[in-house]
Amino acid sequence: MQTPELERLVRLITIEVLKAVQAEASGCGGCSCDQQGCCKSSEEKTSTPLTLGDEHRHEGRLLSEADILKAVDAGASSISLPKRTIVTPLARDSARARGIELKCCSPIEQRKGTSPSRPLQKRLLLLAPKTSRSVEDAVVQVAANAGRRVELGLTRSKTSEAILEASFESARQVADKTVDHLVIIDEAVYAICHQLNRIEGIRPAICWDAETARQSRQDSNSNILLLNSRMLGLTTIKRIVTAWLEA
Repeated sequence: MQTPELERLVRLITIEVLKAVQAEASGCGGCSCDQQGCCKSSEEKTSTPLTLGDEHRHEGRLLSEADILKAVDAGASSISLPKRTIVTPLARDSARARGIELKCCSPIEQRKGTSPSRPLQKRLLLLAPKTSRSVEDAVVQVAANAGRRVELGLTRSKTSEAILEASFESARQVADKTVDHLVIIDEAVYAICHQLNRIEGIRPAICWDAETARQSRQDSNSNILLLNSRMLGLTTIKRIVTAWLEA
């Protein structure tokens, strides 16, 4: 025979179980509240607006042509890119053809006191698929300190053929004046330089120290810097890039 206290406890447990079942069925997230709409479903919690007005906010390190098409379908006229976003050549061409403005956020633009009316810096493309992240970051910082907007080149793989193909495509951007300068860091710099010499308007220079970098700029106004990743250390690479950009 159940006592009144036991019966009351059974009723309370039953009520709590029914509330939990109803909350799960309605997508409330499992809380035991009584107010309708107090909790959001998991879809509402995780969704992030990607389009603000006519500006599309891209999330991720790689911007591809598919991302451009998504922004166009959303009615965006510009895409805001996070710091160090890699823009594929096909995505850049697609954005230009559709009138989509790519707003890159480089380290130089994040400094305090930068005037919003300041003209855009010269653009530098860095292609270093086999180097370590520390070398890549160091070159990006050196270029930013020299007033360059840095973009990272992309290769379909790390094979010699893929790097040679990406180097040729990147050099064409320099020839077309899509970017102002190109820095390539790889172990096969002589083979790359031989291929790039076929492009009209391209003046590549293989440099081993800061002095040769300065001379290449002063004597031939080189617009592509080639650095041997196997023979040069981080400190030397930083000095060469600094001298080349400041010459």
